[in-house]
Amino acid sequence: MKGLCRKTCHLVSRYIRKKSDANYIWGWVRPLLYNFSSVLDLFSEFGIFKYSRENFYFSMMIESLDPEGVEPMNGQPTVHVVDDDPQVRESLNLLVRSIGLNVESYASAEEFLDRYEDSLGLPRCMVLDVRMPGLSGLGLQERLQAEKISIPIVVITGYGDVSMAVQAMDAGAVDFIEKPFSRQQLLSRVQEAIDRDAQFRRNQFQRSDALARMETLSEREREVMELMVAGKHSKQIGFVLKITDKTVAKHRVKVFKKMNVDNVAALAYLAFKFSLTPTKPTLRVEEPRGSSPTSPASL
Repeated sequence: MKGLCRKTCHLVSRYIRKKSDANYIWGWVRPLLYNFSSVLDLFSEFGIFKYSRENFYFSMMIESLDPEGVEPMNGQPTVHVVDDDPQVRESLNLLVRSIGLNVESYASAEEFLDRYEDSLGLPRCMVLDVRMPGLSGLGLQERLQAEKISIPIVVITGYGDVSMAVQAMDAGAVDFIEKPFSRQQLLSRVQEAIDRDAQFRRNQFQRSDALARMETLSEREREVMELMVAGKHSKQIGFVLKITDKTVAKHRVKVFKKMNVDNVAALAYLAFKFSLTPTKPTLRVEEPRGSSPTSPASL
């Protein structure tokens, strides 16, 4: 059964490669092959077929699909596959490309460190094998942490144990998956890792934007902002800075405009989220005589 399926897929592959519109044809042939493999997975679960899902899937897909014939998707997230087994690399490449993601593959951890470049700030993740010659997958995780390279990692292995899984998760892995695994399981973890990286990049962009806006504030506007975030109203700010309420109001307007917020609550959220102001006010606030403290909720 295994040999028949592989031979059939290989013949289909050879026929399609001869066509001028091969990329278009692959668009509808590839999903059919994946669905066919899913049916066999289901049969295997009930004991109708007995085979290694991993080996069958890999051998069938590698010989049936031409990875070099699949054009990269510009502007799409990238999945970095690091595995010393060429069959595993090619099969994972095809699997990930089937859902429209870009793939870069590496035969070793050392090759990844030599070749890796962040691509235009687009989300990315890594599918990483644990046991490899030279630097292991766990060793690569440690190197990435040491070099402050943040990339979500899905760890795969055929020889996992509890201590290895704990070490990988402690190093920041999204998940630790043992072979053989289902395609849907891996793809869902890959998507989770990409979503996590996308959120991280959004936060980094927002932080950079907020810090750049902070640089546009004058020294006096920074002082006003610090007191605003601390929950002080205009009279208290004026008393501390020894300026009039009218001057405080002008500074408040400029702070809102430069920081691109509409109210104190939004300003405080921005400041606390990205640590734009000291956790403890550097300006000593004393209540002016005849005034009562005002809570932030009353602003």
